[in-house]
Amino acid sequence: MIELRHLSYALALAEHRNFARAAKALHMSQPALTRNIQALEEQMGLPLFERLRSGVEPTDAGQLLMKRAKAMLGQADDLMREVGGVGTGVQAELRVATGPYPAGMIVGPAVASMLRKWPEMHFDIIVENWVDAIRKLRDRRVEFAICEASEVKDGGLESLPLVRHKGSPVVRRGHPLLDVGNLTFKQIMEWPLAVSARLPPRILSKILPVSRLKKGFDPAVHCEDMGLLKTLVRESDMVGLFTLSMVEDELNSGRLVALEVDEPWLTTSYSIFHLKDRALSRVAVDFIREVQHADQQVAVRNQELAATFARRPSQTAKGRKIATSKVK
Repeated sequence: MIELRHLSYALALAEHRNFARAAKALHMSQPALTRNIQALEEQMGLPLFERLRSGVEPTDAGQLLMKRAKAMLGQADDLMREVGGVGTGVQAELRVATGPYPAGMIVGPAVASMLRKWPEMHFDIIVENWVDAIRKLRDRRVEFAICEASEVKDGGLESLPLVRHKGSPVVRRGHPLLDVGNLTFKQIMEWPLAVSARLPPRILSKILPVSRLKKGFDPAVHCEDMGLLKTLVRESDMVGLFTLSMVEDELNSGRLVALEVDEPWLTTSYSIFHLKDRALSRVAVDFIREVQHADQQVAVRNQELAATFARRPSQTAKGRKIATSKVK
């Protein structure tokens, strides 16, 4: 009988296409991984991977096995997840993939609320771009994905749309843009940008025509760590794009200033995604409610912050030109 651990090893090797990288990801030695793959191939009676100089590639039989292995491991994981809650009604672990912006706005408060009710719960929160988040969901490596929705096709997914939150350009206290009257988004985009590593096409299509970069979009800094991006904006002349609730502490302290520009497209577009063919546990349903509740609270808070902090730079700066950024 095929062992599930052998299937998980084969999936890791198929993903990384290299024994050393797959072994590292599995936290095991390369010789141990090689032995396990060989054992699986002997049990199947045919090679599952073709060894090449550049790495390994699944054979036709290997590709078929990988497809079935994902489903088998997903079903086994579902079984363990459901059985783990028998008697207590509480699932032991919940794995969630989320984009960096929803992670900073709504996932954190939702998880905190869950832990107050069920302190024995364990969460595995993976923060990454929406493409990788959806891939993990389809591979059944997470139960939910909370991320950008505009580019996600149905493909067996259930989608629960979240509130659209307005985004704002944010700069440090004393930034030259604060002395510019009648500020436009084009003028803002003449400065280096610090953003998430993978902006959706709906946003890129608006930024590219006015970007200071003439040969494609290549921001000064892009990463998935919102804390790092806020620090960079606070300590340099870079411009960040955030919802106001994400920078509330910095706005209150005066370290960051939100610029008000009339750009209706500059909003979030997030949804909660889960697989249609995967039964939701009690705790999963409750987690959805917590995320939706946190989302509504953020919407109210963003409106309150906009009334207080979102403002146009001084209208008294007549004829003053924006200083040219030194970052190319």
